[in-house]
Amino acid sequence: MFKLFKEEVDCYSRRLFDTNDVTIHHVYEELQKHIKGDEVADVCRLYLLLGLTEFLFPNRGGKVHFGLFELLDDFSCMGKYN
Repeated sequence: MFKLFKEEVDCYSRRLFDTNDVTIHHVYEELQKHIKGDEVADVCRLYLLLGLTEFLFPNRGGKVHFGLFELLDDFSCMGKYN
């Protein structure tokens, strides 16, 4: 089980962003950068992060929960949260 509310995380998905606080705006910016590249896994991570933040947990004023980043690092565990 993942913890949604965390102060900070150090994982691959989190390192896609250069800012302290990650917002929906930052996710859209990174998505635009990565969509032109060839890293499909990163595009999938960003789309999932966007969907989770916008639709499942929208009451944060546009900020992304840090706990979501660790969830996105391991695609193989996604099925158990379905």
